[in-house]
Amino acid sequence: STEADQTFIVQVDKIEEAACDPCVLGTWSLQLDTFRSMIENAMAAQGGGLPPGISWEFSGAYFMQFVDEEIVREQRAGLTIGFAMDDVGGFSTTIDSFATGTYQADGETITVNDLIEAYARVSTTVPFGGTYDFPSAIDQASGEYECDDETLTIAIAGFDPIVWDRVDKILEPDQGDSTATGAQP
Repeated sequence: STEADQTFIVQVDKIEEAACDPCVLGTWSLQLDTFRSMIENAMAAQGGGLPPGISWEFSGAYFMQFVDEEIVREQRAGLTIGFAMDDVGGFSTTIDSFATGTYQADGETITVNDLIEAYARVSTTVPFGGTYDFPSAIDQASGEYECDDETLTIAIAGFDPIVWDRVDKILEPDQGDSTATGAQP
């Protein structure tokens, strides 16, 4: 056998940048404890916080889905924030919503643009009760992020990071049913 040195010359005329970081593609479920910590620490940093005798809890689900056409979908399915007051009782607010928009993710910064809710249904238990629909929109929100096969961590300037877990789910509008489903193929 004969060994020979070989030289290859590669000429690159154009490098195309990927439209988005492929790591973020898929559906993510918010770790509610990180969302709660972000809010609590933001309140504390402003000299506030929950008054003594008041506690709160979070339940339900909050999903974000990034697809390769630079489309983002957001769904809050029975996302509930409950407040309890010592010796008085409490109240809770539940949000069911679905929104779509666009996004960019370049490996460092993720930006969501023009997130418009197709519907938003908010129910409050006490003191008034009732269900209210109010479409809303987010023009733009962005933050630094880190992504791997299991988690997406987003840090918005001035706030604690929030963590999302990858889930096997396709988001589709369900007109406010907090039991929305959809298994991803």
